[in-house]
Parts: sequence; C-alpha cells; structure tokens
Amino acid sequence: MLRQAVGKAVGSQVGWLQAEAGRLPLADAAFDWVVCVNSFHYFRRPAAALREMGRVLRPGGALVLVDWCDDYLSCQLCSWWLRWTDPAFYRTYSLDECQALSEQAGLRVVGREHFRVGWLWGLMRLVCRVAAG
Repeated sequence: MLRQAVGKAVGSQVGWLQAEAGRLPLADAAFDWVVCVNSFHYFRRPAAALREMGRVLRPGGALVLVDWCDDYLSCQLCSWWLRWTDPAFYRTYSLDECQALSEQAGLRVVGREHFRVGWLWGLMRLVCRVAAG
C-alpha cells in the first residue's frame, strides 16, 4: 500500500513512513489530526496502536477512525472468512468494542456512527479527541 501511495501526486507536504502502528517513530504531540481508514482490522495490537495515535496528537487533536463494523452480519461473515484465508487480516470490531478500546487508550470519543456503503459493506466511524492541555 505504501508503494501505491508514493505514486500518488499529493504535494510536497506529505511524507511517507513505514512503521508498526503500535510503535510509531514520531515525536509526541506532533500532529493535529490522525486519520486511520480501512486498516484497523489488520492491527495485531489495536490497543497499542490507539495509544500511539493518541501520543502523537497535540492536546485537543483528533483521531478519525473508519473501518469495517462487526455490527453488520456481512462484515462478521467476511471477518470469519478472512481469518481463514488472509494471514494479514486480524479481526473486525463492533462500534461499542472500538469505542471501548479507544477510551482505554485515553481517547475521548466525541462522535460515532455506523453506516452502510452499498448493500454489502458496513462501516463505522469514530472521532476521538485528546484532552486539551
């Protein structure tokens, strides 16, 4: 995926980095926003990844997390199948499970929803904030 991203024309303000989500080689409080889309189901250590996302956010910063949602039967079935067939896949979460993981990581959930994309995919979106100063 990183090779795909590097090939995109996104401007000079973007830097590319490969790292484990639970051990980001980035400074504390370095970013206003962290966006994690369609990758959380690959993370072997989701709690550590969320703690790291919070660590690199400035006080008042926000995390937007969008991923498959186990609140939908289609995602549960897909999750089951991928656990057997895709070694990179880890697991999907319900909206409540993802909120609990985020709160355990010290993030304050300020927005949450689950929604359908087409007839098959069910997604969730959480918006979390880091405590201001």
